[in-house]
Amino acid sequence: MRDDSGFELRFTAAYRRYLDDAPALDAVALARSIARAHPRRRRDGLAWPAWPALAPLGRVGWLVLLAALLLALLAATLSLGAFRRLPAPDGIVGAGLIAFDTQGGHVVLMGPDGSDVREISPPAGGDHLPIWSPDGTKLAFWRATGDRFSIVVTDPDGTVKSAVLTHAPVPPYPGTEYAGGAPGPLAWAPDSRRIAFWMYIDELPRIHTMSSDGSDFRAIGDPRIPAIDPVWSPDGSRIAFAGMGDFFADKGAAPDATGLYVMDADGTGVRRIAHVDHALKSSDFWAFHEPQWQPGGELIAFQADPDGTSMHVFVVRADGTGERDVSRQVGGNISNDAGPTWSPDGTRLAFTRRRTNIVGYQVVVVRVDGTDAVTPVHPDVQSAPLTWSPDGTRILGYAAEERSVIDIDLSGTRPARTISVAFDQQARWQRVAP
Repeated sequence: MRDDSGFELRFTAAYRRYLDDAPALDAVALARSIARAHPRRRRDGLAWPAWPALAPLGRVGWLVLLAALLLALLAATLSLGAFRRLPAPDGIVGAGLIAFDTQGGHVVLMGPDGSDVREISPPAGGDHLPIWSPDGTKLAFWRATGDRFSIVVTDPDGTVKSAVLTHAPVPPYPGTEYAGGAPGPLAWAPDSRRIAFWMYIDELPRIHTMSSDGSDFRAIGDPRIPAIDPVWSPDGSRIAFAGMGDFFADKGAAPDATGLYVMDADGTGVRRIAHVDHALKSSDFWAFHEPQWQPGGELIAFQADPDGTSMHVFVVRADGTGERDVSRQVGGNISNDAGPTWSPDGTRLAFTRRRTNIVGYQVVVVRVDGTDAVTPVHPDVQSAPLTWSPDGTRILGYAAEERSVIDIDLSGTRPARTISVAFDQQARWQRVAP
């Protein structure tokens, strides 16, 4: 007959002593403590070893031990999560550091309130277009190295982890330069493991992808379609981009290859989902630039000139159906609407609209269906893509004089404020766990 009397009391005492001695739970040490608290006798009268033989604990002992081990596992998991909590893949999350580039070619970090401004670039400069990974743990940007460019991937504190030479040449054609001559904005995959970007091959811009450590570098897509400004779908299976064929016809581009395209992430299945029918003008070079994929959805926002007079903001499904002119839905004086940007939860769009008879642009915020348009009060901003805070409460615009960032509070509880920084081309907000 098994004698389990007093086991629970001995177990409780041992467990309490263990908790007093060790702030972090350790399953092996816990099991040792339990075994020592309950030495069992063999049939020959000798004591069972306190460790590692645990079989004599009995049914009640095993149940209690199992519960303790599960508790230890849970505590370890929670401890790890508290050490490095990551934001959700999309949706409303916390707002961390703001990264931007300066006219001197430096990447600068500052707090979400504009404080604690510090540079993370070398004195020589040459750094442009920073962008945070979706999980908020890495920052990538272009770095000029002579007449070539590399992609730098760094930690949030600015400690450089890797710089990968991509052999990206300076853009060879007038009017195609980005900040400092660097290729266009980088785009992180939703899982923060790959980066997409464009650079020239044989005088035509092409989409490339690589792992964040610089490995698995490849050109993707149709080599006859000049492609810029890639953006990943929320599930990482597809990439949307702007096709610029009509502006590179003399360089061997496929005819009629201008518009909004979608392809599979490996570069196959290239298909055009939106374009314009009128004869393109030089100003239409900016049509379809920097398309934006709806967080968690299937809509893609883009800018295009539908009638040869001014840019409008559109949305279209990734399969090419359901195209809508958001600018016309909003109404009012449509005068070069541009730079559409999704809210973190994918329910609203923000874009810039030229003010009537005034130099400068107004921010317009509208729901996905084109209703409930809001025009917050703020100083004039540039016609450039806006930056929405990850918590959905604020928008960063870029001042018309190009020397400051305009912080616009969408709740209306405080006026827009000007953050004086030597801003250049792009500001991006770090996503952190709420």
